[in-house]
Amino acid sequence: PIKNGTVIYDGHRGGHITMTSGHDFQRFAFSLPNVYMTCLVVQCSQIESTTAKTEDEKKGAYISIDLDDGCFANADSDNHNVDSSIVREDCKDCDFALRDIQENEELFWSYGDYCIRTGWKWFGL
Repeated sequence: PIKNGTVIYDGHRGGHITMTSGHDFQRFAFSLPNVYMTCLVVQCSQIESTTAKTEDEKKGAYISIDLDDGCFANADSDNHNVDSSIVREDCKDCDFALRDIQENEELFWSYGDYCIRTGWKWFGL
């Protein structure tokens, strides 16, 4: 079991790539050695922003690709049990358990808390 407040993901395990160009993202994805890897990269990518507050703002936006264990996170906005919006002085980029999580229970994040779903258009994608 995982106790409420436990760090689930610290964002520092390597394999996280950020890009600010749609062209660079396409070039990277299509340079991979097989279709499976290309699909995985696209599936594990989202638009995030350090400053944008609405889906109409592009400033601070970037393409985020999780190629570490973060790519195994699942989305459920209504029933998520892991939170990325909590900031603690000792772990600024961490995701925390929102409640006690039982053994074999799936972990769910609310991607809407940090992903900008319509942001792909900003990068021509």
